[in-house]
This record gives sequence, structure tokens and C-alpha cells, in this order.
Amino acid sequence: MISSKRRAYGFIAVISAALLLCSCSSGAQSSSAAPAPSSSTPPASSVSQRPQPSSSAPTLPVPEPEPEFFDPLTGLPCEEEQTLVRPVAVMINNLQKALPQSGIGEAGIIYECMTEGSITRMLAVFNNYEGIEKIGPVRSARHYFIDLAYNNGAYYIHYGGSPQAYESIKKNGVKDVDGMTVPNGEGKAFYRDPVRVKQKGMYEHSAFTTGEGLKYGLEYKKYELMSDEPLEPAFCFAEKEYTPDGEEALKVTVPQGSYVTPVFEYDEKTGEYLRFQFGKEHIDELTGEQLSFKNVFVIYAPQNNIKGDTAGRIDVKLTGELSGLYITNGAAVPIKYVKQSLKDPAKYCAEDGSELKVNPGRSFVNVLSSSKTAKIEGKEDNKQ
Repeated sequence: MISSKRRAYGFIAVISAALLLCSCSSGAQSSSAAPAPSSSTPPASSVSQRPQPSSSAPTLPVPEPEPEFFDPLTGLPCEEEQTLVRPVAVMINNLQKALPQSGIGEAGIIYECMTEGSITRMLAVFNNYEGIEKIGPVRSARHYFIDLAYNNGAYYIHYGGSPQAYESIKKNGVKDVDGMTVPNGEGKAFYRDPVRVKQKGMYEHSAFTTGEGLKYGLEYKKYELMSDEPLEPAFCFAEKEYTPDGEEALKVTVPQGSYVTPVFEYDEKTGEYLRFQFGKEHIDELTGEQLSFKNVFVIYAPQNNIKGDTAGRIDVKLTGELSGLYITNGAAVPIKYVKQSLKDPAKYCAEDGSELKVNPGRSFVNVLSSSKTAKIEGKEDNKQ
């Protein structure tokens, strides 16, 4: 017989085996659900994943689209419509008594030339005149200013004129708008400034126009406001702005006459020339800002008194080949101004005869007597 002691040992063995079997089964299930990490298996957080963009990573700048259209007067980017607008060239009174002037700061090009009595007048050329509230004071025509208007294919805008100017207008079929022959008044081509009219001696300095007035005058004369094709640029504009290899020009003095000697001073911050006359800043009343220009030209032209003219009027020869200066970005270089005839546009050439590259921006053209010389000053001159 099997002893009770052996039976007890057998029962204990069976129980122990059963417990061991349960333990192994439970361990197998636990291992299947979540294997324990080992030194050769990286934790889940360090497993290699596809890199995600960082919110702090720098973004590449989106390049600006290249401009497609350029203003024919300034060479600056513009809307397509502005390349088709036929320009206007407005005669501007420049007597000290007639100041301030209005609207001329919007002109793409301004010419200044002597008239009689040692005074000057300006010719402001616009192709963006729509919306300008006040332009002037507008003054009478002189025949050689017509040459300058034709440089830009512009309609000639004036209020009255000299006998020589009227003769040229008639002889050459000049397309003009004259305040003496078109309807004037509120909403018309020209109007009289009500404040100036009341001031003693100011009536002749009180004629003004507006963008709408110019449009009215052109339509009254049945002139086309727009061209079918983009207009030819006024200059051969440089594709990239540059500084000419020439004489340092931080200050330019233009001795027009005993009455007025304009001065242009270079502003290094803006890269433009600020204009002064009559010993003070030249201000546009409409904007309250001083006139400034990227480009300043000096053209030396023969000037002579007209024989038999009792008013002391002069003649200025603006055809042929004339010498001059191109001044931009603090430097001045000699140039040639070539104009074949009245209706031909002028060409601006370097000394070697190649076409002059002109920086995009507004331009001021000083027509100075060939018997005079513009004064160019640099830093060393200012120290003296």
C-alpha cells in the first residue's frame, strides 16, 4: 500500500505543477501584449519618423513679379494705360510774385528756359494729369518751348502767347490748347483762382487748369486722348540704376539770369536732387512738398534778342547738336543734345556719341544760355 506520506507528497507535486503551468501561461500572454524593452530595442519615442516642418523654420521670400509696363516720361513701372496716354506740356509762370505753383510736382519732366527780362518759364510735361486738382499758374506761349513739347509728343497747353509763338503754331500745325480761344470758367479748360483775382496785380497770375480741365480742352479741340500704341520713351532708360563715372555733383547752380538762379542739392538719403529758387525751397502748393528729381540736365543753347521786338523777347536755338551735362546720383558727365528739327524728338548722347543711359525717375531739364556755365560742386568745394 502506498503510505499516506507518499500520497501527500504526490498531491503537493500535482498542485505545484498546476500552479507552475498557470504561471507560464500568464507570462506568455503578458509577453505577447507588451514586450519588455531591451538594451538593443529603442523606446517607442525614439523610433525614427518622417521629419515634420518646424514652425520656426525660415520661409523663402516670394520674388516680386517683373514689371511689364514702364512710364514713357520717367521709365518707372506703371499701369498699361499710362503708356498710351498722350502727354500734355503746360506753360508754367515762374515769377516770384506768381508763387506758389501747383501740381507741377506730378510732372514726369520739367523744362526751364529764359524768356524776356531775365525771367524764366517752365514747361511741365504730364501723362498722369487725370485727377490733379490744380495746375498752374498757366502762362503765355513762347515759340522755342514748342520745340521742347515736341520732344515728348505732347499737346502744347498755354494761355495766350507771343507773336512768334502764334506764328509757329499756325505755320507748323501745332496741336495746342489756348486759354484765349477755348471756353473757360468752372468746369471748363481754365479758371481764375478766386483768391488771386481779388489781390492787387495778381490777375495775370491767376489762370489755372485741372486734370479735368485739360481733358475738357483736348476734347474741345477734338484731339485724341489715347494712343493706339505705347509711346516712345523720353530717354534711353537704364535697365539698372547706376552712378556715372564723372565729376562729383552734390550741388548744381544754374545761373539763368540776375532774376533767378536755381540750385539743385543732392539728398543722399533719397538719391534725388532737391530744387531751390529765390533762396528757398521750391514747394508745390498742392502737396506741400519740395520738388525733387532723379535726373538733372543742363543744355547749353544759343540765346539772342529778337531784332525789332519791343518787349525784349529772345530766340533760343534748340535744334542741331548742343552740349550739356547729365547729373544723377551725385555725379555729372558731359553729354550731347541732338535735335534735327522742330517736330523731331531730341536724343541725349554720351560724349562718344552713344545713346545716354538715363536713370528711371523724374527729370528736370535746364536750358541755359551757351554764354554761361553751370556751377558743379562736390564735398571738397563745400569745405572751402
